[in-house]
Amino acid sequence: MARHEFGAVIAAAGLSSRMGDFKPLLPLGNSTIIERIVGTLREAGVQTIAVVTGHNADRIEQALSARGLTFIRNGDYASTDMFRSASLGLTFLARRSGAIFFTPVDTPLFSAATVRRLAECIQGRAGTGAGDFTRRIVTPFFNGRPGHPVLIGSEAAVKIIGYTGAGGLRGAIEAYDGPKKALDSGDPGTVFDADTMEDYKRLTLMDLKSSSP
Repeated sequence: MARHEFGAVIAAAGLSSRMGDFKPLLPLGNSTIIERIVGTLREAGVQTIAVVTGHNADRIEQALSARGLTFIRNGDYASTDMFRSASLGLTFLARRSGAIFFTPVDTPLFSAATVRRLAECIQGRAGTGAGDFTRRIVTPFFNGRPGHPVLIGSEAAVKIIGYTGAGGLRGAIEAYDGPKKALDSGDPGTVFDADTMEDYKRLTLMDLKSSSP
């Protein structure tokens, strides 16, 4: 994976208003939600990771200071949606990586195996055919639902950043007229997010079940 210079963006700038607590640093297993995502990406071979911060940026950056990450601040986090954070991260990495994994911080349970499968798919080794992988987008699906991380080729990322329509990042991907692939991931972690405290409780239970021998 490294020779193709894969990077990743984690959007962690939001207010976590529906959660009632600061989502990125909530415990998950032996670490935190955001540390789980970083660890999974690193396990899959992704070394270049940018975290887009905003609300409580200092707390996140201090907690992850030893992880070798790049931090990008979204100064407009209180008045913009996730697409703004995605655009900041994609802009930074499109010049540095052939393809970029993107995930919001509230989807921490996808597996390293899924990350590797997405990489294989965008490179044309899993049914996408030959061609320039930097123009491709691959979205993982589980039970017909789109999830994360989405893998976006660097050329596709440049086009997505310029999107001005409705629907945020999902709308930008739907409007993209380049090659796109839906990958049946078989991984419930790609669609299991945590917007509320009840979601978080279910997420921790799911994590306990998946890690049980």
